[in-house]
Amino acid sequence: MNVSIGMKAPDFTAMTTFGPIKLSDYKGHWVILFSHPGDFALRTVGKYVSI
Repeated sequence: MNVSIGMKAPDFTAMTTFGPIKLSDYKGHWVILFSHPGDFALRTVGKYVSI
């Protein structure tokens, strides 16, 4: 399924560094879906933090 800006994202469960989360847990709140490559480097973290 392709999701574009303005479309509702499908509910999903993801494993995070804080344990599993579900998108539906945030229903009614603004969220930012963030994805990064597997070789996430520390210099890249600085770029995202500065945004």
